[in-house]
Amino acid sequence: MRKWPALALLGIVCGSTPAATAQQISPTQVLLPLKPPENEAFSKLNGNWKLGGDPGQGIFPMLSVNFAVDGDQILAVGHYEIVCSDQIRRYFRSDLVLVGKLAADGRFTLSSGSLASDGRFFPSSSSDGVAVVVNGATPTDDSKPWKGTYKFTIPAYKELSSNPYGDCTSPQTGSFVASAYAPLTGTYTGAIFGEGFGSGVSVALTVSQNGPQTASGPDGQPQLMLQLFPLSANISVKGSSCFAHGTSRTPVEGNQLSGNHFDLNFDMDGVAVLMVDAWVSGPNSDTLRAVHFQVGGMASKCFNASGVGTLTKQ
Repeated sequence: MRKWPALALLGIVCGSTPAATAQQISPTQVLLPLKPPENEAFSKLNGNWKLGGDPGQGIFPMLSVNFAVDGDQILAVGHYEIVCSDQIRRYFRSDLVLVGKLAADGRFTLSSGSLASDGRFFPSSSSDGVAVVVNGATPTDDSKPWKGTYKFTIPAYKELSSNPYGDCTSPQTGSFVASAYAPLTGTYTGAIFGEGFGSGVSVALTVSQNGPQTASGPDGQPQLMLQLFPLSANISVKGSSCFAHGTSRTPVEGNQLSGNHFDLNFDMDGVAVLMVDAWVSGPNSDTLRAVHFQVGGMASKCFNASGVGTLTKQ
């Protein structure tokens, strides 16, 4: 695990992992009928976990995951942030999906990939996207956290790939002691700074975090949804002539928690769409960092207005 000065993180370039295709690898069906964890020990893995890194302190790679245990299977969504080399400006991040199976002794291996709409899981191919593998085990003692290791395999650069920088240090490996994030549910307040909203603008964001969601499968039985950990929210904006109130859009697509990263989309007074994404600062933190506000939709009032802020839980 590497550490760089936190102030060096001002220049950020985002990347995303493209979906693998059926021609490259064999898929696995993962959206089985929803079942409870096979035993109490397995159920202790349910939740949102920080597995490594701290971008605020300049420590990379960073990895966080939100687990849902379905029988002896783990389906997770998460977020990673990677420094590509010794140059801090070579930095990128992405959400990810991981799937794995629990052995009888509680050990497991999770692999990253993509989910198709029919529930097939395509593991990452190292030639296409960043491949993430997490090894861990359920705790044997209630008083002890669970531990594990991670491995990032970063592909060589090619146009439009998940590595935008050329040669990267790969693989990047490390060990961790998992620490749980508190539920996101609550009200957060703070100021917006940026063009288009006006000056002296503040927001109050009220979020409800829901557990793993289910839908009816082809046989009528419940199964886990692709939108695994949806969020619902309301927002109030004071001091701006653009709009004042908003409710998260339905259906819930685009309103999801992925590890320490979340995004929300709001209908604002019927005149605009407001997109919000942010990061939870840490497992014991009540602060949302790098909260980005962007007005989307060409017909929206104040189209393209954007701003950033830090919000604190009340």
